[in-house]
Amino acid sequence: QTGAAGWILWVSLAIMLGDTMTSLALLACSYVYQHAVSAWARASDCAERAGSGHKYVNVGAEGRHSHADEVLSDNEAMDVFRVRSTRCRPIPRWWWATGLAASTALCTLTMCLPSMHLGILPAQVLVAVAVSLLVSVLAIRALGETDLNPVSGVGKLSQLVFAVVAPGNVVANLVAGAIAEAGAQQAGDMMQDFKTAALLGVCPRAQFSAMLLGSAFSIPVSIAAYDLFTSVWEIPGKMFPVPTAQIWLSMARLVNGGSLLPHVLPVAICAAVAAAMLPIIATTLRWVATRSRSSGTHWADRALEILPSGVGFAVGMYISPKFTLPRVLGTLIEQIWLASCPHNYQSFMVVTASGLVLGEGTAALLLAVGKSLF
Repeated sequence: QTGAAGWILWVSLAIMLGDTMTSLALLACSYVYQHAVSAWARASDCAERAGSGHKYVNVGAEGRHSHADEVLSDNEAMDVFRVRSTRCRPIPRWWWATGLAASTALCTLTMCLPSMHLGILPAQVLVAVAVSLLVSVLAIRALGETDLNPVSGVGKLSQLVFAVVAPGNVVANLVAGAIAEAGAQQAGDMMQDFKTAALLGVCPRAQFSAMLLGSAFSIPVSIAAYDLFTSVWEIPGKMFPVPTAQIWLSMARLVNGGSLLPHVLPVAICAAVAAAMLPIIATTLRWVATRSRSSGTHWADRALEILPSGVGFAVGMYISPKFTLPRVLGTLIEQIWLASCPHNYQSFMVVTASGLVLGEGTAALLLAVGKSLF
């Protein structure tokens, strides 16, 4: 708490905040800009057609419209083909609307039960859910554009919001961050699932039903697995230190009247500013790369490949070497494999990595079962 590990924690948290807050701000600006441009284009198009005498014609019961001179792009034509070929209907709005209302009510009821001893009000839970809905949009966009879901930054943003909503309540701050991060995480995962299904031509309604079925079975399994591990090992402890939990707790205490360690503030500010520049540099490089690909210049793409991640750097600072060194070793092996056998790499790399993760997880589960029995 007060030694070198605690000092590094604050620097790590500053880097994480600088990187993620800047990324979220850039994404929000991009989102607003693109919607404004799209709205302006639609308004200009409508005005043009009204002046030239073109009229829209209803072509379907769902209110879709088209005009005679409209030409679909290749991607749009492929999407239409996939939807027609699967002969399925989209997910009804009342499905997700009812699910959202029911899950919000259940979340509020669970968090406010007297037996939970959280000291959080129903209105505060509703604010946390509302923040979760807003940041999930940014998380989905970030994941779709960069393949990284900024859930850590999303959680910290909600903690900053709850420092105003529920000042002095550390537990409520942690609960709000957990709700926001869980919402962003699940939204990003579902976006990837539905995109994969769209590429394969799977019916969205059938996939949604399968997701509900899988969730119903996974909830008791997850609870049982957590109870099993906590009955065998102390969490947090030597086996499972859960370093990120300490970052969350330190952030909650700081925004609710806590104090920093001596002399850490100047270093944390410098680290946060440096980390905040990384998303700006990355956005600039992507802009340059998009406009230079036609001329055959790819230096911006190569620069993006070596540009570090602020969040990855921050997490690597705080977690112990037994977690970071295997990742470094795995990265070296992966790069050697890619350079020596690119065709073999494309076919087997993901399968091999998944097998390693599955093997370790299965071994840990069997070890936990054995320790609980004997």
